[in-house]
Amino acid sequence: MPAPAAVARLRGVLREQAILENVVARGNQLKNGLYGCAGRAVAEVRSIGLMVGIEFADPETNAPLPEIARRVRDECFARGLFCALGGRNDATLRLLPPLIVSRQEVDEALSILDDALRAVTWNSNFAPSCDW
Repeated sequence: MPAPAAVARLRGVLREQAILENVVARGNQLKNGLYGCAGRAVAEVRSIGLMVGIEFADPETNAPLPEIARRVRDECFARGLFCALGGRNDATLRLLPPLIVSRQEVDEALSILDDALRAVTWNSNFAPSCDW
């Protein structure tokens, strides 16, 4: 299939299956769920569509907390949620779900993340309070 025909077909599939609408809806669902997280170690939540970054930093000094980010990532992975580290000193947890992720899968990811945050920060000054 020539490139222009492939591009045209891809655009048709994106429209027919409402993939871009799903990206917007699920991205908002994920972002809103994460903004409900008032944990002191969560310095910032950044997102574009389904690409989300959760930065961990000390609330008093703004120093990155890569150890907290690493431990949250490991807890997420142990519970079945894959995420990666990046950003300043690897203190940002990155979530990159597929474009076809469902509402239920985002709910499950938020629940896993909530459990992971609580497991890592429960007995510290950075205890989260997530409401999604």
